[in-house]
Amino acid sequence: MSAKVEAKIEIRDMRILKDTLTRMGYKTNERNNGIAIKEGYRDIFFDLDKQKVVHDSYEASTVNNIKAQYAFDFEKNRLAQLGATFDVVETEDRIEILVK
Repeated sequence: MSAKVEAKIEIRDMRILKDTLTRMGYKTNERNNGIAIKEGYRDIFFDLDKQKVVHDSYEASTVNNIKAQYAFDFEKNRLAQLGATFDVVETEDRIEILVK
């Protein structure tokens, strides 16, 4: 049996989150200062006001993948805004951003 889950999340830039979700293949729907995506039984909703994500318990791994990809995209964007040059190295179990 599934259950509704609310988890704390830090989203600093809605545009980056939306771009991340789109690149991951999700169709986004903006509502009430948040972003919802359709996945499984109920929508996954990223509430930017309350800095939380609401999802079905079965979607925990999906939410964790989205959170990790968003953090990676946010950091790449931050470095680019600082004018830093960097390389991204992906291995089987980790991703590293090497700042030059």
